[in-house]
Amino acid sequence: MQNVTDMGVERPLAAPELEIKVYLRLIWRWLWLLILCGMVGGAAAYVFSQMSTPIYQASSTLMIDEGSNVSATYQDLITAERKARTYAELMTRDSTLAEVAAQLNLTPQSLDNDLSDISVTPLRDTQLLKVQIEGISPSLVTVVADTLPAVFIQELNRVQG
Repeated sequence: MQNVTDMGVERPLAAPELEIKVYLRLIWRWLWLLILCGMVGGAAAYVFSQMSTPIYQASSTLMIDEGSNVSATYQDLITAERKARTYAELMTRDSTLAEVAAQLNLTPQSLDNDLSDISVTPLRDTQLLKVQIEGISPSLVTVVADTLPAVFIQELNRVQG
């Protein structure tokens, strides 16, 4: 900011209070637009949330147990973790999901249409598998999350037994 000299006395060109008043006046002048944008954004968010389909989620956790071996070695734990990864892949096979659909008196296509995601994930550094089901029907999601592990255990016993 430059200074103006008036008979040898220096004073600033504009006082800071005037700058604040200019900004406040500018905000007041365009306040209607700020409020309008907020209202339009809120209305758009409301309409979007009312039109979107809710997604429900259910999960189950399974433990891979090799029997009651009290003195499990490190190698046993590594083997169980590998089995958990293998089982996670096997649980999402089409044949397993078709058997789940058959037990629920559904077609595999209807199961596929009503469920948006079926994931089986081994939990890191554990012998646990997390089965997670997402879909548009809360009752179907819950039933599939309970039925899928049971069907897989039956198939596993049939193959290994």
